[in-house]
Amino acid sequence: MRFCLIILVSLIPIIDLLGQTTNPKQKLITGRTAIPQLHEGTLIVRLSKFNEKIETISALEGEPNALIEAERIHQANINLLNEFKNDYSFSDIVFAFNVDLHNYLQNRDLNIFLDDELNIDPAIKIKEGPIYILASQGYTTYRLYDDQFNVIEKPSPQYINHHIVYNYKYFLTKTAQGFRELITRDRSVLKFNKKLFFYLRQNPLINLDR
Repeated sequence: MRFCLIILVSLIPIIDLLGQTTNPKQKLITGRTAIPQLHEGTLIVRLSKFNEKIETISALEGEPNALIEAERIHQANINLLNEFKNDYSFSDIVFAFNVDLHNYLQNRDLNIFLDDELNIDPAIKIKEGPIYILASQGYTTYRLYDDQFNVIEKPSPQYINHHIVYNYKYFLTKTAQGFRELITRDRSVLKFNKKLFFYLRQNPLINLDR
């Protein structure tokens, strides 16, 4: 049973890379519509504490190892936040954890947005206008969604989170990390930002002066 759980945890990065399919009942929205709206609105980057992974490590390897992993993930989230703050300029941007964001979409009066240390700061508000969400359904591949979590179809760039560095204790995990890096090397925030501007320029009616 323990070996099966190890394999499951190790394969999560590969499963994530195989792509995330959308619900056929979801509303079809393309980047041609969404990207100009995002330019005038706000991007919410959804972060995760990966609580299920922490609980699995706690069960398999003990609480001390789980605490170490939780700290690694915390630092990875800070690094991700800093990458966006340094390299993203396409729109306003804020950050929130996944459960808090779910609640916020039901009640926009909640305070959920994070400061540079990943603490909720009630002073951080978003302006009136369109909201889009950059979120991952797994560990690494982040896609654009509207505020009803309809995925934004192509043209729509993706971001790959390289800040979660996997533990190389198990061979399958090491293989998954190498495979992930091999096929996702050039999807940084800088690239994501440039592609958004590129797609925006395809619409001659958009004013790029901000």
